Amino acid sequence: TIVEALGREPERPAGFEGIEALPKRVLNMDADLAAVKALIARTCDA
Repeated sequence: TIVEALGREPERPAGFEGIEALPKRVLNMDADLAAVKALIARTCDA
C-alpha cells in the first residue's frame, strides 16, 4: 500500500478533498475485450 511504501499516510491534493462524497459511476462488465473496446468507442470523444 502507499502507507507501507511511504511509512505514513500521504497528504491529499486540495482538489481531491471530499472526493468520497461525490457521485460514483460504475459499470460492471464481463471480461470481454471486444465489449470493452466497444464501450470505449461509444463513450469517448476520439
